[in-house]
Amino acid sequence: MDHPQVPLDNNAAENALRGPVNGLKNYYGSGSLWSARLAAMLFATLQTLGLWGINTRHWLTAYLNACVDNGRKAPQEMAPFLPWSMDEARRAALSSALPSATSPPLRASARASDSSAPALDTS
Repeated sequence: MDHPQVPLDNNAAENALRGPVNGLKNYYGSGSLWSARLAAMLFATLQTLGLWGINTRHWLTAYLNACVDNGRKAPQEMAPFLPWSMDEARRAALSSALPSATSPPLRASARASDSSAPALDTS
């Protein structure tokens, strides 16, 4: 009772873990070792982004676009995607909502490889 600012229970910590634990149980996410590791990595990554104030959907879109640009593999340089390595301008840009509620426009390289895709009107 010497430190009244410290709560007597750990409900906040337990509640913070509730979502991922119930998710793993309900989504059958840890039916194998690799999926449990993937789920843990994604939970940790997305929670870290949230703590830095970064919009996770905007970050994930940027990361997946970088994977596409790198031949469908993870980017060689991860620094642009780590919150503590980003410059202030990039962090601010990724903290905002995506520019559009619809899917982002195709890049020129993606349109060139798919002849059935309609051309985008850029005028």
